[in-house]
Amino acid sequence: MRKTLLLFLLVLAPLLFAQAANVGLVVTAPKQISSNEVELSFLLSNPFSERAGTLSLAYNPELLEMRQANAQCNEQTPRICTLPVDVAGQQEVKVRVGLKGYFDRESIDVFYSVPAQNASNGVRMFLSNSAEPGALTVTQLTLVGFALFLLGLIFFALVLFKSGISLVKENFLLLSVLANLLAGAGAMLAFTPSLSVYSGLVFSLVFAAGFLLLSYLHKVREEAPKAITLEDIAKERSRLQDTMNVAKIRFMKREIDDKTFARLTGDIELERVKLEAKERELRAQQQPKPATPAQPPQQS
Repeated sequence: MRKTLLLFLLVLAPLLFAQAANVGLVVTAPKQISSNEVELSFLLSNPFSERAGTLSLAYNPELLEMRQANAQCNEQTPRICTLPVDVAGQQEVKVRVGLKGYFDRESIDVFYSVPAQNASNGVRMFLSNSAEPGALTVTQLTLVGFALFLLGLIFFALVLFKSGISLVKENFLLLSVLANLLAGAGAMLAFTPSLSVYSGLVFSLVFAAGFLLLSYLHKVREEAPKAITLEDIAKERSRLQDTMNVAKIRFMKREIDDKTFARLTGDIELERVKLEAKERELRAQQQPKPATPAQPPQQS
């Protein structure tokens, strides 16, 4: 057991010594200087007597730029900028970086090294600059999109199920276009908030599909036979009576002959008979069914 522990310590000791003798690099929270500039903070630690070292940052030059006066940068991509540092023990180093645009997540590779001791350490950090002043974020656009899509569905249902209302019936085309505009814009913002070519495709598909579906369902509902009510029968009976009165007046004025008058009155009477039969059928359906009397228990 002692031999095993001793062997373990002999193997682990060089690793612990190497780790303790290495330089340290810790990234602290960046500080926003302005809308297009941040200050990066690094806590460097150097256990060696040799103090001279370098701090290097590798980044995307299309989104970031170095604004530290004593930095030396190459012209490649990724851009690598090196700053001389003089660290004894621990020291905080601050570096200013410019922001060229708005982005959700961008990485920066940071390296601290002391060449004389062949010691180095590195870390990858991330910056975000997506909150453009006065602009909507992707999450907000998505929420607005779902709200518009829901509003479009409400208009869709209104046009489809309330088509009997005079206001809806008279403005069916306008309300249909409005409903599908809202649904198309909502789907575009909800599913493709980046507003790319695909956004236009999503809008076109939702608008066209919704408009065709709404037109088809509206046509089916209009052509479907409607159930007759007692109120409809009363209106039809009144219309037939008005027609009979007009026929009598025209017959008395000799505007129609006996044969035509007889045919008209016969047709009207036939319609009256049909209405009366339909009215009896509807009233019979509306009457409550008599309760079935309880059967007396059978004696065995």
